[in-house]
Amino acid sequence: MNALLLIAGQFSESVKHLTPLGNGLINDTFLAVTETSSFVLQRINRQVFPAPEQITSNLQTINQHLGNKAGTSVKLQIPKILNTTADKPCFQDEITISGGR
Repeated sequence: MNALLLIAGQFSESVKHLTPLGNGLINDTFLAVTETSSFVLQRINRQVFPAPEQITSNLQTINQHLGNKAGTSVKLQIPKILNTTADKPCFQDEITISGGR
């Protein structure tokens, strides 16, 4: 869990603790709690999704599109992407992926 706290620290330097959120079959999701707020941290399974930055880009595009629509006509809500402290939309660690065919 210490490694996850370090990764959560890429989004907020004041993360106090992480707790599992749900029980995903593909990705792992955590609630990150700071002194003043909380956010959801999701670890993307790169064996299933080898390019997680594309997931983030797609979510940003959808959010932008929905933001251009009239509020009452939009039934879909997607969480806002929280940038890292380095102003990046996602953080990727150095995990090596060995893939099959």
